[in-house]
Amino acid sequence: MASSVEVREVRNGFFRVRFIFVDSTTAKDEDGFFHTAFQLCGSQSNRKFFFRYKFFFIKTNSEPNIATTAIYVREIPSNENSEHDNDSESSEVNSSKRQKLASSVSETGVNSPHHMWIDYNNTLEETILFKKSQGVWFRMFPLPSNVKRYDAITLSIDFGNISGGLAKLFLSQQLCDVEFKFKCGQSIGAHVAILSAGSPVFSVMFSSGFLESKTRKVAIDDIEIDIFKQLLHYLYSGGSPELKVGLMENIIHYQHLFAAADKYDVEALKTVCVGVMIIPHKTFESATSNLIFSQLHSIPKLFEDSMDYFVKHSRKVCYQPEWLDFMKAYPELCVLVTQRIAGPRI
Repeated sequence: MASSVEVREVRNGFFRVRFIFVDSTTAKDEDGFFHTAFQLCGSQSNRKFFFRYKFFFIKTNSEPNIATTAIYVREIPSNENSEHDNDSESSEVNSSKRQKLASSVSETGVNSPHHMWIDYNNTLEETILFKKSQGVWFRMFPLPSNVKRYDAITLSIDFGNISGGLAKLFLSQQLCDVEFKFKCGQSIGAHVAILSAGSPVFSVMFSSGFLESKTRKVAIDDIEIDIFKQLLHYLYSGGSPELKVGLMENIIHYQHLFAAADKYDVEALKTVCVGVMIIPHKTFESATSNLIFSQLHSIPKLFEDSMDYFVKHSRKVCYQPEWLDFMKAYPELCVLVTQRIAGPRI
């Protein structure tokens, strides 16, 4: 387990858990994960969690040394002995058992954390964890380039005691004072005060004499209802949107969500979306899609991440049939890729 675990409640319902790994003798399980159980304090003093962390290199034919991190956090139900995790959590054979245990954790209202994220050695390089199932959070991602050692990790857990109630208000569709109508014929209710607090665009829309401020009815023609629901849910709860199953399905989904967040000027959600679109295992399709999208929406971090794929796999990429299609459809972008592959001008 970690050499030291420090738990602190920063504000009501918001915790920072710092794991310090002093040296290489820190205990690992048979899968190479650091592991430990910890208990929260203060307003959530009865809550226990199991934490697993692993740093490793992924080897592929084209890119043999991808420094990768895996983080796994699971809430421990009150009827489960946390010491049992040291054995059972290290094996994939027990995955169904872990899911059953996790499903017994209450996930209603403020009882379930709204979101978790980690940073390394106080670098402020925050990485959001995603809810894999009830009571389980997970993320695998490339190690930040500015992190040379992994001797300390800070896990932030936000139960969102205030936003939890607001999320319930949205989900129950009670006391709504504005209605959004979609091309599919469906509609969603919301609350002007909450939307205005989270989005400058909504704030102007409902307070500047526009038609929407009088009728309290808004037609949404350019965003699918599922995407718009996630946008609204984020404004109410601050919780991370759900991941999709397939790689490209997930990327396209978050591109659409980013576009919606960009339209309504929700900067925090845009940051979340970019974090999801930056993935360790890229394909030509995913890298091309992100490159085109990042140039269109001026997202430097995503653009550089996508460009890096083409530089590292230039020989392989240039002989693919899809490369010719890419050249024909996006000639100017293709020139930028070619210049980056060629290196700086002499």
